[in-house]
Amino acid sequence: MYENCFEEKRTMTSTNINRLSVFALFIFLMATSSTLMAINPVSSNTKCMLVSESEEWDYYKFDNKNPLEFNVKGGRRYKFIIRSERVPESNIELNSYLDGKLLKTYHFSKNLSRKTRLKSNNQTVTMGYVIYFKVPKGEHKLKITAESELFGRMYTETSARISIAPLSYADDDYLIVGDEEYEYFFTSKTEPAIFELYGPLDITLYSRLSYFPENRGLQHYTVYFEDNGNKKTMNFETQPSSTGVYKTHRNIIPGKAEKQKIKLDDGKHEIKIWGENVAIKLYVPQSQLTGKK
Repeated sequence: MYENCFEEKRTMTSTNINRLSVFALFIFLMATSSTLMAINPVSSNTKCMLVSESEEWDYYKFDNKNPLEFNVKGGRRYKFIIRSERVPESNIELNSYLDGKLLKTYHFSKNLSRKTRLKSNNQTVTMGYVIYFKVPKGEHKLKITAESELFGRMYTETSARISIAPLSYADDDYLIVGDEEYEYFFTSKTEPAIFELYGPLDITLYSRLSYFPENRGLQHYTVYFEDNGNKKTMNFETQPSSTGVYKTHRNIIPGKAEKQKIKLDDGKHEIKIWGENVAIKLYVPQSQLTGKK
């Protein structure tokens, strides 16, 4: 049943995150690269509608007595948008909890929106305040409370591309860049990264040269790509990364990522990728994996 509240946009865009620890941060609305899908709370909160020109959205009322609760899964990032029926006289305190443990405290205060209003009475509401949640592996319960009544809407990211793990490889490690972790696979001529893929596919290959104390500065390297026995070479020039470090292999300095796009024709492809002191990562568009083996 609808009351005097509102709703957020049904489709947006944002990226896939896989963290071993939980992070939550607040930032203003921003354009991103994967698709966001709205999810409903598992708690019984009052739903209300918000409109803006030709669009309308559902939001849910919450406070300390009636918290919003969501079932969330690890390996994803969640976007939570908050609004209020009026500009608060002072900052409103919000708290987020993961599996009953306090995650982070926020303070909400926003000016009125020029376009967004309640459908029920045409009253203007505040601009959106955005919180992002990164969730660790597994299934969890996320709860959000507020000291005064607010309205919120939750989105989950659906990745536009999928990272593909090889069937075999020499070694692996997680590359840490800021708050993000990306799994890379080390290769050699005797232990290439081996994939079995089904085309047609547009794959994106990222490669990084492994730097050791004896090889600093500008370097050149070669990546070998073998598709059903047909081999091609890709030559790159790189420098050490100034932002990334490996989680386990601390003696290795990763080079800057070099990107190569490759098209695979229809049918089965046995792929081998290797290079001397080279780590790789392979992505394919999620849309192209639908219905494939």
